[in-house]
Amino acid sequence: MANSKIAQGARVFAACTALAASLLIYLGTCVGLAQETTAVQGPQPLKLGSQLEDRSDAYILPLDADYWLKKYPLAPLDTSSPRATLESFLTVMATANDLVISAYEANIEHLRQAAEPSLSREQIDEQVYLAKLLFSRAKSVFDWSQLPTATRNQTSLEYAMLMKEVLDRIPLPAPDKVPGEQAGTYDYLQEGLPEKWTLPHTQITLANVPDRGYLFAPETVALIVTQYNQIKDLPALQSASPDFFTFYTTSPGEFLPPAWYTFIEGGEPWLFEVYEGQTTWQWIALVIVGLGLFLVLAGLRHVHRRLTPPSTPIRRRMFHMIMPVLVLFAVQAFRYAAIEEINIGGSVMIGMELTIEAVSWILIAILTYQFISAISEFVLAQKRAKYLEALDVSIIRTGFRAIGMVAVMGVLAYGATRLGIPLLGVIAGLGVSGLAVALAAQPTIENLIGGIILYADRMVRVGEFCKFGEFSGTVENIGVRSTRVRAKDRTLVTVANADLAKMRIINYSRRDRTYLLQEIGLRYETSPDQLRNILMEIREYICAHPQVLESTVRVRFVGYGDSSLNVEIAANILKPGYEDFLAIQEDILFAIYLIVEKNGSGFAFPSTTAYFTKDTGLDVDLKKAAEDTVQELRASNRLPYPTYANQGMEYGDPLEDGAATQGNDETTREKRGDGRSAA
Repeated sequence: MANSKIAQGARVFAACTALAASLLIYLGTCVGLAQETTAVQGPQPLKLGSQLEDRSDAYILPLDADYWLKKYPLAPLDTSSPRATLESFLTVMATANDLVISAYEANIEHLRQAAEPSLSREQIDEQVYLAKLLFSRAKSVFDWSQLPTATRNQTSLEYAMLMKEVLDRIPLPAPDKVPGEQAGTYDYLQEGLPEKWTLPHTQITLANVPDRGYLFAPETVALIVTQYNQIKDLPALQSASPDFFTFYTTSPGEFLPPAWYTFIEGGEPWLFEVYEGQTTWQWIALVIVGLGLFLVLAGLRHVHRRLTPPSTPIRRRMFHMIMPVLVLFAVQAFRYAAIEEINIGGSVMIGMELTIEAVSWILIAILTYQFISAISEFVLAQKRAKYLEALDVSIIRTGFRAIGMVAVMGVLAYGATRLGIPLLGVIAGLGVSGLAVALAAQPTIENLIGGIILYADRMVRVGEFCKFGEFSGTVENIGVRSTRVRAKDRTLVTVANADLAKMRIINYSRRDRTYLLQEIGLRYETSPDQLRNILMEIREYICAHPQVLESTVRVRFVGYGDSSLNVEIAANILKPGYEDFLAIQEDILFAIYLIVEKNGSGFAFPSTTAYFTKDTGLDVDLKKAAEDTVQELRASNRLPYPTYANQGMEYGDPLEDGAATQGNDETTREKRGDGRSAA
């Protein structure tokens, strides 16, 4: 059977090649020339023979398909008027039907190895080839805009056959009663023609389409099957072969039966009973093919699941693409077997084509996403990708996922248009559903934007130690939705990116150096000079330390505590790492301990000291001297702060002259004592 198909294909190809050289001359005609004129001015696709001019009641005109198609290989049918469209369509369909039936009968003779077949193999192939060209011309007189693109090729052929059968079984008006000139004029400038013309007593309408002429309207196309079912049992009124559509749909192959059909042709009569437009043997063959492919896929799926997925991300992605590819091939194989070999037609074919098309585009969308994911893994696997930070890797993967989702939506939208769903409707539906999803997934979208903010601002990176609000830890992963932080107690904290972006983040790992700040308390028994020496030695040691920035060193006596003399020690450590900082701080603290101990002091601790002594009261002489000093200042209007010059009075004493005293600051300096600083 395979060799026969190959040989048959080779013969068709040879015939096509032989015809192509002679066919590319002019654009032309709908009905062939019965007698060619010797001089032709420009392309004249259709010119009726003189013997047909008196046949005003005939729609089917004699046509020499071989001559017409060779002379005018690209000629469309004449659709310049309703009459031209009807005549062109019926003539071409009748001629194509006759070519197919005669070729079919001759092919059966060859399959049965008849002694003298009516046609040779070459003649059969040539007739089928010419019939296909005629059928393609006949399909051009319909407005198929309402048919799904996925099923249009096969459905349009069947609908053209159905329309031919309908027109063969209803009474038609005389051709001269139909508006317009006879087929072959190609006069698209005729005046007085209606925009639409309906065949009397029918719903068959021809509508004028700009730049295409009069075509069977979409509403007529939608009623073809219904009209055929209503009149299929009526006898043919026109000179046509009986019910070519039934002949076409109940025989296998495309016009010609394959070699294996001889085994079915001699079978029981019940095999040829028709159910839902298909014969019994077609239903059986369809089930066998479908079940066989299902079992093959199930076996391959079982083997695939037992295999160990590859370890590398790229190969793992390719590994997951195997089954979708196998399913896609199986679906297309089922389609070829069902439509091209078994020749399933009618509503069953339409439903099957739509289902296969939908499944195919879903599989293509899955493969597209997997392929884009594989590309992202390939990009990340390159040598330069090894130097990317974990956040960059996450963003790259997220970016490719976003591209993959957009590609998937594009593939599904195109697939929807193939199924007859308008693209604008798909976009509108995606917009409405997208709004609903956006409202429902608002937290997820917010987290996604938070992740983008984290990446754009580079607040944190994987491996950095940070403080997030009330907790701190090391960042382990920054994802699309959330960030995972390993806390000090080794617990894993997951924070939504939206919340993390709002937090006050202290990033310890970004320090160029660390800050040492300590406060120690010395015992109150420490003398001033003893304290000065301790401060001096601590300062000298820290400044001399190789890991300390000298210009930032600060060692100061900062105050009197409840039980200690407080000393603050501050410096910048040149090591940014926290572990290095702890080691250097430890070294400095040990040195301070030795310095304090060497100077005979000690570290204070919270305590209370009780002193038992006799109360001698206040020194009377010192008290009298202080009071005299104040009286002297008051009398000379030189009493120091506070001074309220604007109010005309000093602290607690009205001024007699109403003027504020001047020079209090100088007087204060004179009376302050010996001026010895405590520093």
